[in-house]
Amino acid sequence: MSTFPDLAIYAPMRDAEDYAEVFLRSAAVHGGSNRYRVTMSILVGDSTDNTLDVCRAFASELPFECRVRSLNDLPDGVRSEIKAIVESNDGFFNECIVDWLVSENLEQSTYYSGIHVDIAFRRSGLWDDLLGKMIATGADVAGIFAPGELLTRPDAIFMTPPRLFPFVTLCHRERAHALGVRWSRPCPTSSRRDRLIVDNGTLALDALMGNRAAELGATFLPITADYLDQFIEHFGFLWTQNVTSPEHEHDGERSRKRLRAELERYRDPTAGARKR
Repeated sequence: MSTFPDLAIYAPMRDAEDYAEVFLRSAAVHGGSNRYRVTMSILVGDSTDNTLDVCRAFASELPFECRVRSLNDLPDGVRSEIKAIVESNDGFFNECIVDWLVSENLEQSTYYSGIHVDIAFRRSGLWDDLLGKMIATGADVAGIFAPGELLTRPDAIFMTPPRLFPFVTLCHRERAHALGVRWSRPCPTSSRRDRLIVDNGTLALDALMGNRAAELGATFLPITADYLDQFIEHFGFLWTQNVTSPEHEHDGERSRKRLRAELERYRDPTAGARKR
């Protein structure tokens, strides 16, 4: 029997103190697996809040092994490499770092999941159900598939390519590597329109539809937001804490309001009862 884990969950984050607390508190209750061996690897980027301390405080409560590191724990050369990756992805420190963690892969897991931390686990069984489906279908990648977005500009109206949303993805490590599935962009883009066309998920989708995928008989398992809603709540828009976004400003405000209510529930379980 292999001593390696079946699944490694990769969770890069920065400036995510409250989101990280909800993510880890909820994972402690509902984030484990009854059927598979799971580990988690958290890498915290340069933060202006207490994200690292929160991760170190709550990681020990998880129902599986979890290693927490900051960029400052890594050698100078590695920090420079990660800085270049982040710069080539418009300064966003999220799914682009999943590629680096997969390449490092100290866990040597059969499957990996790249996950955003702006979620809360609501019910147990996500990993058991998803891994069971992937194994049964021989899938290489599972993720949320979404149609393109219609953009109107004074000079043109066009539809962006279909996308894979990487806030929860699951990949077979060796087969996804053979396909060239990646979640980071190769270079920074100049406009929002370009970022939608050259999207992190779009590049992964291209890998699943190319000639190499046909040669290898690649299988993609589409999952939906409704399916994930059985197990998790996705708050979304964590990045709007640090990035001005006229388009998503109010979405970010709503996200943080819901998050504050969730934090209150965890920190003071009697609060909800008192309000009723």
